[in-house]
Amino acid sequence: MEAEIEKLLDTLTRPMRLCLPMATEKFEEPDTRRQAISKAIAELLYIMLNS
Repeated sequence: MEAEIEKLLDTLTRPMRLCLPMATEKFEEPDTRRQAISKAIAELLYIMLNS
């Protein structure tokens, strides 16, 4: 009985364990782009203010 419960729990949680890394990557993607854009804006402002 206990083995069946463990198997059921594994079956139910496996998709979440597989999808979580992909979801995390998708959330990090926009943040990385936002950081790159913010850096570029800061560099342009610095150039403009020091010209």
